[in-house]
Parts: sequence; structure tokens; C-alpha cells
Amino acid sequence: MMNPAQKYLTLRSLGAPAVLLSLAMQGIFRGLKDTKTPLYATVAGDLTNIILDPIFIFVCRLGVSGAAIAHVLSQYLISFILLVKLMKQVHLLPPSLRNLQFSRFLKNGFYLLTRVIAATICVTLAASMAARLGSTHMAAFQICLQIWLTSSLLADGLAVAGQVFNNFQFSSCLCFQ
Repeated sequence: MMNPAQKYLTLRSLGAPAVLLSLAMQGIFRGLKDTKTPLYATVAGDLTNIILDPIFIFVCRLGVSGAAIAHVLSQYLISFILLVKLMKQVHLLPPSLRNLQFSRFLKNGFYLLTRVIAATICVTLAASMAARLGSTHMAAFQICLQIWLTSSLLADGLAVAGQVFNNFQFSSCLCFQ
């Protein structure tokens, strides 16, 4: 499992900037109370991945490398779609460097980075332990990880919808008073 995993992760690491950028833009769209655009962009990227996977894996005979390449391409597609949509809604550059508020960005970015690193370390350690036990345990770990990710992302999506609804109710109350 070591060689295919190393090959896959090496290629997948090329998509890390796209993942980071798309997550940041999804947060911006949430702030704009637009949850549909990230959903549509993610569905488009996932469909692209689903279509490209069999082509790269079986037709081009790239195997695990083909799966990684398909995933990286889908991540860049998601980022591109979100960036184009975001450029239509907001000005991406502030009028001056003082308006950039770089210190707030570093502070909040540090907290986010710490959270991501902690979650990544936990998942990496668990995957490492499962991989040492063999392929059956690793497959079971992957199933559990996918269930956890699905439930976590579902809860996150419901929380965002609840926040938007709650903010809408609060602002409506203020308008009518």
C-alpha cells in the first residue's frame, strides 16, 4: 500500500492550493449568504472527477495516478468557478493597503490553520495505525472516515443554513421595530 499511497498523495498535493482557495471562497460566499454557488461549483467539480476517474484510471491506464490527477483537476475547476463568480460580485483588491487589515487576516488565519493541522494530524495518525494493521483495517478506516466526513459536512451545512436563517430573522425584527 505504501507505493500507491505515496504516488497518490504526491500528485494530490499539487491540488492543495486549489483546495485552500476554494475553502476560503466558500467561506466568503457563506458570508454573502450565498450557499448555492459553492454547492453548484462543488457538484460540477465532483461530476468532473467522476467522469475523469474511469478515463484516467482505465482508458489511459494511469491507475492510482489517474485518480489523483482527476481529483486535482476537479479541485482546480471548483476554484476557478468560485473565483469567476466571486469576481462578478465583489472587488477582490482593496482601494489601499491599509484597508487590507493584514493583521486580522494573520490572526484569523492562524486559528484556522491550527484547527486544520490538528484535524489533519488526528486523521493521519488514525490512517497510519489502520495501515499498519493491514488492508482490511485500512478499508474499514476509509469507510468510517467517509461517514464521518459526510456527517461533519452535513452538520456544517445545516449550521450555515441555520445561521443565515437566524440572521435573517434578527434583521427582519430590527426592521419592523
